[in-house]
Amino acid sequence: MLSKVAAGWERRKFIKALLFASIGTGTARGNATQREQLAGPSAGWSTFAHDSQNTGYNPETAVPTELNRQWTRDIFTAGQIVGRGGKIYISQLDGSVQARSAATGEVDWDSEYEPAGTGPAPTVTSDTVYVGSYNEGIYALSASDGSTKWSADIPADGTTTTVVDEMVLVGGRDGVIYSLDASTGDEQWRFDTGSADTTGAVFDAVPQPAFADGTVYIGGGYENNKVYALSADGGAKQWESTLTAAVMAPPQLTVAHYM
Repeated sequence: MLSKVAAGWERRKFIKALLFASIGTGTARGNATQREQLAGPSAGWSTFAHDSQNTGYNPETAVPTELNRQWTRDIFTAGQIVGRGGKIYISQLDGSVQARSAATGEVDWDSEYEPAGTGPAPTVTSDTVYVGSYNEGIYALSASDGSTKWSADIPADGTTTTVVDEMVLVGGRDGVIYSLDASTGDEQWRFDTGSADTTGAVFDAVPQPAFADGTVYIGGGYENNKVYALSADGGAKQWESTLTAAVMAPPQLTVAHYM
């Protein structure tokens, strides 16, 4: 299981390097104010690529000129570590999700799932950690102690959730993007891209969605070279655009000069 996961992760990193779909939302030059408005209020780095627009940019944090090691801990992850409120959150390939002190690296809590392999980066709000797993499920955990608030049985292998406006948005290996109620896990709507992976390989899911101004943006996923814009209220398609290759990486909403 883990060797398959590791191989799939390496492939996904390569695909992301080649196919990161960017959607311009500003002027050709833009400015710092536009970038800050797009990125939204800082909460550390609480999801993959920082925010619901997948900007990969935190306007309230300067890049340090020097890096000095403060502590070292052994972990087992291929996903991005995220942080919020003095803690870091780690989704590990052995099937556990950990919260650790950002200052010391000590474990605050550890929640385990079966079968092994959670993998994708968690998304953390003020009180909840949302994470997908290889056992075809989404879990909502208490950010304070790691206890399970709810779980939903959907094929969300390898995809990070996007959480916004009381919605959990996640793409599945079945080619479907799901909108779940953030408090209960109940399905609100779904949109089928028609690009289900029938090979059984991991990570061939509809990639992590992006969200802005009431619209959800998704890549088509496995063997699908389209980008879709959906209404966040009900999931109706607003438009689609055809690219030159399968879009298996998250859309990025950004001012043009920051692409």
